[in-house]
This record gives sequence, C-alpha cells and structure tokens, in this order.
Amino acid sequence: MAAAGSGISPYLFVAAIDFGTTYSGYAFSSKDDFQKEPLKISANVWNAGGRNLMSHKAPTSLLLNPDKSFNSFGYEAENNFAQLSEDGEHHDYYFFHHFKMVLHNNKTLNRNTTVEVFGSKKTLTALEVFSLSIRYLKDDLMKTIEKMFGEIQNNDIRFVLTVPAIWDDKAKQFMREAAKKGGIREAQLSIALEPEAASIYCQNLPVERSGAGNESFLKVAKSGTKYMVLDLGGNYSVAKANLARHISKIVIERL
Repeated sequence: MAAAGSGISPYLFVAAIDFGTTYSGYAFSSKDDFQKEPLKISANVWNAGGRNLMSHKAPTSLLLNPDKSFNSFGYEAENNFAQLSEDGEHHDYYFFHHFKMVLHNNKTLNRNTTVEVFGSKKTLTALEVFSLSIRYLKDDLMKTIEKMFGEIQNNDIRFVLTVPAIWDDKAKQFMREAAKKGGIREAQLSIALEPEAASIYCQNLPVERSGAGNESFLKVAKSGTKYMVLDLGGNYSVAKANLARHISKIVIERL
C-alpha cells in the first residue's frame, strides 16, 4: 500500500452502499480495474427465493429476533417474516420495511428517534435499525469481494454511502453515525449525493458520435455543455431503463 501523503490512494477497493427507500444494494470497483476501465463495476446478485427473481438490489427490509438481535435482511427478511406470519409466530419479532422515510424532512431527528415495527406499535431507535442494516450490507459486501479476490482487510476498502440531495445536514450526520455504529470507520467513509454520483457515472459513459469512437462523454463534451441526469425512481423495470436510454440518446444528439 502507498504511504500516507504520497498522493496515491491506500485503498484497494472503493465500495458504494445505496441505502434506498424501497431497495438497497452495493457495488464496488478495485483500484486496478478502475485504472484500466473506469466503468468496470461489480455488484451482488440477490436471489428473491420463491419469487424466482434475480436482482442487483434487495428490499430495504430488516427482521430482528425477539431479543432484537439480527435475523435477516432484504428478500430473506421478507420471506422469513411471511413464513412466521403464516405460522402465527411473528408477534415477538421486529420487522421493519421502507423505514428510510423516517429521515425525510424530520425536523426533530436525533439519536433517540424511533421507527415503528411493521404491523405493530412496538418501536426501536432508528439508529439501531439503520446501523444493523448497514452492518449487514457491509459484511455481505466483504464476503462478495473475498469470493472474487481472496482475503482482504476491512481497511482495504473506501466506503461511500449515497444519500438524497434534498436531505439536510442532520440527516446526513445521522447516516454517518449509523455507518460508524454499523462497523465502518469514519476515516474510511465518504457521503455522496445520489445525483452527483449518477452524474460522475454518466460522464464516463462512452458515446456514439461521428469520430468519437469509444471516448467518454466527459472527453467529448465541450466546455460549458449542459446535460440532464434523470432519476426514474422507485421499482426498477425494463421499460424505465429503455426510457432512460432513449432520453439520454436525445440529449446527447442535441449537444
């Protein structure tokens, strides 16, 4: 690894955690891959189980045991809770779904802010719910990297946590604290605004223009060029992806 102050990043990987309202996931890139091919990005594939579906994101759902210890996250949490409900054994468990909304425009947000358990009046602190979810995503991320590259250390990774641009400083600081409690050292963490992250990605996309070859949009665009980044939001679908490509093509053609 490079020495501190050398100007070279000491991290072998950069990993981004997208903690969404409906779905969450992560992606990562190694330093070597980024230097050769900036858009060579890896992501986990989640198995939805009985739904016969594979996805790069999992539902933002968390299931805790009656003693408030971690049980499962994502599709597994939903499936486990559904099974418990069918058997009438779910009452003592803690199931949280779409809980990110508690941070949206919450003027009184603090360490004691609570999240209500799905279908119950029971509550748990939002900091605990978010930190357990982030810890799971971080640990699963490291397992995925180790399967592909071999054993790594936690300090080999620079973590990026994406947040909505409309969030205030209080909500961003809350996510920092949740990430720290979830096992990510503050020195290894960056908070990135979702539209800025999307914009940087778009700037590296290759464009098809006369004489441009496989040059990236950033290299082809002239100084002062304006472009749009559209967030179609919510549940992913092929139709939305095709619409995004169509709009992007129109915008680029009009540069």
